[in-house]
Amino acid sequence: GQLNATSGLKQKSAEANEEYVAFRKLARELFVDSAAQAALGLSGRIQKDVEKFITGARASYAAAKTAPYTARLAKRGYSVTRLDALMVALDALSIAGSEQDKSEGAAAAATDARDAAYAALKSWAKEFKATAQSALRKHPALRTKLSLN
Repeated sequence: GQLNATSGLKQKSAEANEEYVAFRKLARELFVDSAAQAALGLSGRIQKDVEKFITGARASYAAAKTAPYTARLAKRGYSVTRLDALMVALDALSIAGSEQDKSEGAAAAATDARDAAYAALKSWAKEFKATAQSALRKHPALRTKLSLN
């Protein structure tokens, strides 16, 4: 349900964020010039919005797989294979975000259905009470016993 989807999204988001923070820290130390940092998407803050975060991290990882960055990053543990794995984790995060959105929609639809069912029941009960009061108008003791006064 929605709680599981939200929990999964939070976990995957935290893991992806931790990986991306570590990547950015190392890349900033390796590439100090502003042109390289801009190319790797290292300037500015990490986006809090999940989709914007994914877009930014994906761009950074893709740039890191190109020359002249690949060789230096690979020596420090960010091989093309590892960068690909990090991008797969971003794909999983994107899927978790979609599942969470679907779960929110389903929860809202269930709430709407519940509210509509309650309104219909309330309307029926009101009509039933009026019918019972009318039918028992000559029997005040029964109306009292059934709380129909």
